[in-house]
Amino acid sequence: MPWYIRKQYKDTERRKIFSGVFDEATLLTLYKMSNKGIFETIHGIIKSGKESSVFLAETKDGKEVAIKVYAIGASNFGKMKPYLIGDPRFEKIKRDKRSITFAWCKKEYKNLQKAKNAGISCPEPIAFANNVLVLEFLGKKMEAYPRLAKTKVKDPEKLYKKIVKDLIAMYKKSKMVHGDLSEYNILIDNNEKPYIIDFSQAVILSHPNADDFLKRDVKNICRYFKKHGINCDSDELYDKIRR
Repeated sequence: MPWYIRKQYKDTERRKIFSGVFDEATLLTLYKMSNKGIFETIHGIIKSGKESSVFLAETKDGKEVAIKVYAIGASNFGKMKPYLIGDPRFEKIKRDKRSITFAWCKKEYKNLQKAKNAGISCPEPIAFANNVLVLEFLGKKMEAYPRLAKTKVKDPEKLYKKIVKDLIAMYKKSKMVHGDLSEYNILIDNNEKPYIIDFSQAVILSHPNADDFLKRDVKNICRYFKKHGINCDSDELYDKIRR
């Protein structure tokens, strides 16, 4: 195990996940980022997935941060192509798995910057290198905020308005469409403030699929809130965002 992973996480299950994500190249990237003072200690796993895994880490001064590691072997150009092709920021990327993964990581960092600058509630991007993205940890006392899908909302109408406000800001201020928005990539804090996450799929408005992605995002949001008694019409919301 790497020196910066604490001993209490050396159990069999976690060791398998760490070894599956932290290949030699990723370890070197993490080592360099740690040497730059971006983080000091990796505590454990927040979320493990096929395409990426998220870890809780801590800086030298005790600040909690999240580390998102994109799995190079899981990169699929065919799946990512609709989100990359048409974006002038990524016109010249090679189609090998490593190049695609690095571009995907950079894309999320850049998209988060644009979203944060537009005042959208999302994690603040801190740094990226190769297939590693370090960003603000959304949670308290080493406990990540739950996903909207796993939360019993007390005031759905208030929450809906907050999310719509962010969608409008994303479209009009950051000039982006999320592209994969649903209750599974919105985190909710104790005061029911929503945080939109997973911006790797987000595209700029000039992207040829931006309009279709917006319609899908809107349908997903309306589908969720209709289940919670909110009168949400996807066509009306789509028009409101683009107005």
